[in-house]
Amino acid sequence: MSIIPPISAILTAALITATALGAEVPVDGEGEKRPFWKAPGVYEGIVDKRDLAVSAKIEKGAAKSDKERLQVVAAGHVSVPLSYAWAKVREFERLPKVSSHFKNAEYFPDRKRLHLIVTALGYQAFLVLHLKFIDEVKYKEIRWETTEGAFTGMTGTIRLEDFERRRTEMSLYSEHESKKLPLPDAIKSIMIEVVSQRVAGLMREYIEGEYKKDLKKSAVKQTPAAKGPGQ
Repeated sequence: MSIIPPISAILTAALITATALGAEVPVDGEGEKRPFWKAPGVYEGIVDKRDLAVSAKIEKGAAKSDKERLQVVAAGHVSVPLSYAWAKVREFERLPKVSSHFKNAEYFPDRKRLHLIVTALGYQAFLVLHLKFIDEVKYKEIRWETTEGAFTGMTGTIRLEDFERRRTEMSLYSEHESKKLPLPDAIKSIMIEVVSQRVAGLMREYIEGEYKKDLKKSAVKQTPAAKGPGQ
């Protein structure tokens, strides 16, 4: 992606603090309704063309409610095994190296708290995320809730699944509801989508680049040293 994400991608949700399909996609990823990126045509683009699918919505609440709701979903494929992607997406303090949108990232494993300072379109926000990790054989998830700072109360899930044992399918869902969303008027849904897609692409590029480096290192270690004359 989120991925991304994204990733993310991750981390897309962490950057602009969003990502969800609302009730259509429960946090465990199981449900009768499919997310938009699973629809025919869209999903083929993800699988065959490496498309990054991103959707952002800002909606008014029910008739008797004065609240606004931000919903975002992002999905894409990363060309690395599931175990490798799972390890990389949890290297939170490397986020500033992935994208300049992450000004600072500090993770406290004992409390499972992630402190982020993110920037986009000239705006900056501080967030504290409480993380929960789900490590199953067929899928992995990072579930979070923003407990301090901008978008307090935002919840979301980053889900990783194996795809034909050669790629990782990553999806990102989150939502936030409040009387007034902490977003400047200049940042509309379309701009969130643009920034999210860029960050997801950078995250995917980073993970795949790290994977190629590690493969080269492994190959060098396994290559026998050349023998000199008379040996």
